[in-house]
Amino acid sequence: MKWLLYCSVLVLCTSCLPTDEAIAPFPRSGTSTLEAALGSTYAEQMFVDLATNSIVLKQPITSWHISIDCAPGLHDMHLNDALTMTAANTHETDWLAITSADYQPMLFDSPTGIRDSNALLEAWPSDTSMAPVFVVHAGYDHNGTDLGYYKVQTVNVSDVQATVRVGKLDGTTDVTLSIPFDGPFRRIGINLSNAAVVHMEPRSDAWDLLLTRYTYVFNTDGQIIPYSVVGALLQQPLTRSARVQQAFQDVKPADTVAFPLTTHRDGIGYDWKYFNLNTNTYTVDTTAVYLIQDRYGYLRALRFIDFYDQKGVKGTISMEHRLL
Repeated sequence: MKWLLYCSVLVLCTSCLPTDEAIAPFPRSGTSTLEAALGSTYAEQMFVDLATNSIVLKQPITSWHISIDCAPGLHDMHLNDALTMTAANTHETDWLAITSADYQPMLFDSPTGIRDSNALLEAWPSDTSMAPVFVVHAGYDHNGTDLGYYKVQTVNVSDVQATVRVGKLDGTTDVTLSIPFDGPFRRIGINLSNAAVVHMEPRSDAWDLLLTRYTYVFNTDGQIIPYSVVGALLQQPLTRSARVQQAFQDVKPADTVAFPLTTHRDGIGYDWKYFNLNTNTYTVDTTAVYLIQDRYGYLRALRFIDFYDQKGVKGTISMEHRLL
């Protein structure tokens, strides 16, 4: 009788305990392959989610010109380096006084994403009434067409939005834009050609890599030489990478000790391929292997395997990656 009473109490108590929910293990085997067709003139850019091995956004490189950081207290402005854009601080606060592009130096953004190297670094002075007017060259599209010059001046900023004035140098357009800081997005863009606010990238919780054309700036004996390249850029600072001296199948998590991860935006970059002058073609170096930490913190091995589609047309990036 006591035994039956004990069992009844035990069943009653255990039925009150919270039950554990089964959690599906994260898949850790197999290699995923992804193909991204940027076009033979690299007119498109594509945002990649490694976890789902998918392209979450495809858009023309001309869809935006300037972006603004949405993070609280950090509202840096960035140029779209897919267009080889430049900007110069006129050190003049009078908007109407700026009517020509004759200002120097015209600066590029660094492909590393280091904020001290941004051409528009001084766009937000502590006293916004002293914000200088910047002359901005909108760069060149995928066909090499010159996209012209504009002027840009910040007006004010808070933790919820920024106000920016944009227009053409000849005064034919003059628009003041309100750019709301949308929490899920790391940056919000401005299209100078139509004075529009645009979502120029997916939500920050939806992507890891951007496959695109971008500007790499060479410094040769003090001479600055910009060069348009095609490669992979990280979502800074959520994604990290390192190039490792390992075969693709041999990469392991412990390799982060010998090959520390970087948050530089061009941590992968473009030099996983090279141009063969004899054949006038690109050759992919499949031994160039990268260790990637995605936005979730998972480590992956990644390499590129092709730069051509099945018809032999350049501009289609094929890569493979595996979860470690």
